[in-house]
Amino acid sequence: ACTASVATTASTAQQVKHPVPLFAADNNGVLIDLPAVSSAGAAKLSGSLIFGISTQSNNQFTSGSVLTTDSSGNITTQFGGRSLSTSFIDSGSNGLYFDSATVPTCATGSVADGFYCPSSLSSLSATLVGANAKTAAVTFLIGNALSLFADPSLAVLPTLSGPMGDAQTFDWGLPFYYGRRVFLGIEGQVSAQGTGPFYAF
Repeated sequence: ACTASVATTASTAQQVKHPVPLFAADNNGVLIDLPAVSSAGAAKLSGSLIFGISTQSNNQFTSGSVLTTDSSGNITTQFGGRSLSTSFIDSGSNGLYFDSATVPTCATGSVADGFYCPSSLSSLSATLVGANAKTAAVTFLIGNALSLFADPSLAVLPTLSGPMGDAQTFDWGLPFYYGRRVFLGIEGQVSAQGTGPFYAF
């Protein structure tokens, strides 16, 4: 009994703003701090979402890479001889998503359809490049999604990955965060690391 509807674009005034810049303090970005996880996965994980960058004792950025983004929040990933110019870091993605001609995908119709299923744990590397030309080398592991999904007790899957379906994009999802303190500088907000938007880790 559905009825047809017509989509409309919400005005700027109707759109929900990012809440952090509206804070009186600790309003220049956020830090997601998650511990490292065994490649076998884990049943649960505890970490922190901390407001502000270099504003309190628990959100200091002491060393690492600061990669600014373009106006859309993208950086470049150099991977497999290609430059993926619309890449991003995203805690909302459950795996790493990128297109590869060498990593086998899982069987069509299987519970892991849409993910990668290498025969053994695979170690890969890439270089992240910011709009400021700063770089960061990253190594990562790709596991067999069918094997990972076989254990229903696992909720933390640091080697989960799958095809992106976009030859210009690498989605650095939640596995990127494990074992890192990842800072997100908010657009227009100033910190000791510069004016956002940027990723720092």
